[in-house]
Amino acid sequence: MLRAGAINVVQPDVCRAGGITEVRRIGEMAAQYGASEGTHTWSNAVALIANAHVVASLSNGLSVEVDRTGNPFIDKLTVEPLLIRDGLLHLSDAPGLGVELDETTIERYRLPAEHPIPDGAYSDMSFGKDFDVPSPPYEEMPAPTS
Repeated sequence: MLRAGAINVVQPDVCRAGGITEVRRIGEMAAQYGASEGTHTWSNAVALIANAHVVASLSNGLSVEVDRTGNPFIDKLTVEPLLIRDGLLHLSDAPGLGVELDETTIERYRLPAEHPIPDGAYSDMSFGKDFDVPSPPYEEMPAPTS
């Protein structure tokens, strides 16, 4: 899609595209084609911060999604809450990703190891046949008539 000039922004996610290094490679490749990187994050604060570090490291870094729907895995997973001021997510200077996990939140939402994940929709992931809604087949749109 980049070679064809079909997109201006790539939206990888470190949790789904192979990690920090791979998302950085995708951003560098996008830069070669004049595109920006605005990472996709809709799962948890650690993923969001990892994506934000990648975006901040790229000359073509554009944005990082921040779930503001009251998701406890975004709002309560870290000891220090995300610092968003004037539309900017401020990153820590602490080692690594600069986050410390809130053990109380982890324990509240932890499933016992022997317990399977219950069917349902969680963030941007779905588990169970009732929640697996396949996309309809692609249909070509007619060419505009003007």
